[in-house]
Amino acid sequence: MTRSFYIFLIFVAIGLAWLSYGDRMSPLAITVVEVDQRLGVPANAIVGAVGVIGLLLSFRNSFGKREAPPPPRRAPSTAVDGDWKRRVHEDAAALPLEVGAHVEHDKAGVALTLVLQRLPPERARRCIDVFCTFLARIPAPPRARIRFVDCADAGLPRHNIVSGIARRHLGEGLHVTAHDDMVDIRFLQSDPRW
Repeated sequence: MTRSFYIFLIFVAIGLAWLSYGDRMSPLAITVVEVDQRLGVPANAIVGAVGVIGLLLSFRNSFGKREAPPPPRRAPSTAVDGDWKRRVHEDAAALPLEVGAHVEHDKAGVALTLVLQRLPPERARRCIDVFCTFLARIPAPPRARIRFVDCADAGLPRHNIVSGIARRHLGEGLHVTAHDDMVDIRFLQSDPRW
């Protein structure tokens, strides 16, 4: 049940209370009073209690929720297919990125680089999200990079944006640093196969 339903129940309870104690003369009020007498408990008390308890529980559940931990890494099996790196590169090339974004491989000592060219901030964020989701599914490389080429300023430091998105998908085992128009993601526990 949604919070709006429980709030609705509280308003219904207020209406029933007015009919039971305030009006008592209209046909609807007489019906409500008769129902109260049959139940032995005022209907407004029952409906109000359900509404208040449900509302309190919905708030408690929302505060008690914690963000789910990132899914465990699913590294390709080298026993079945020894050419896992080729498959990683093929999967990276097939990512559903925005026009103006692509992934480069093994450039300047960096395993994977997401290149964003002339993208507005929201489209750049979507690409970073897709890239970090992809990184969570492959063996962790020592370093990944995001390069911004003539991209509009988002109003926040780029390394903060990348760090927030990366930590949501990859957890805390990484270090994010900024260099001019690039942001590096260094994995603290990279897969030795890289």
